[in-house]
Amino acid sequence: LQHHAREGQASRYSSMRLVRLALHVLFGFWPQPIQWAGAVIAIVMLYPFWSMGIASFRSLDQYQLGHGFSLTSWKQLFHTLPVGRQLLNSTIVTVGAIALILAVSTTAGYALGVLRYRFSTVVFLLIISAMMVPMQSMILPEYVNLSRLGFINHYYGAILVYAALGAPFVLCSSVSLCFVF
Repeated sequence: LQHHAREGQASRYSSMRLVRLALHVLFGFWPQPIQWAGAVIAIVMLYPFWSMGIASFRSLDQYQLGHGFSLTSWKQLFHTLPVGRQLLNSTIVTVGAIALILAVSTTAGYALGVLRYRFSTVVFLLIISAMMVPMQSMILPEYVNLSRLGFINHYYGAILVYAALGAPFVLCSSVSLCFVF
């Protein structure tokens, strides 16, 4: 009996050594207690996403049985809702907004970070202070302005809104990079 207990204990000890060796080889460190705690917290927080992902690839019967995989729920989703069109719309708006943000913010960031003119600091502080305005206070005036221009229910209206909201953040990053390099 004691022999089996020692054997199990040695097995657990060797598997723990193997895990530590794998972590050392992969990440270049010996895990400390705080790193173990961080890993446990990450696993606890990521488990619901993993569980939902696995459940999405099971039919109702497979879900109740707890094993097996199927694409029927995904086929039903794409058949019922226009998911493909929605993904295309999101891609068009995102790519357009990012292109506009990069074009405007990098040039403005360079101008504010490198070029010195009389009111460059005031302009930069105005941009920073505009970022502090709550989003909820901009929604209604933004909708009114877009509807007056006829940009409602069009790609360019959404692209313009996302670019206007994202540009100040990229601008600040660009100015910061100008000071670093």
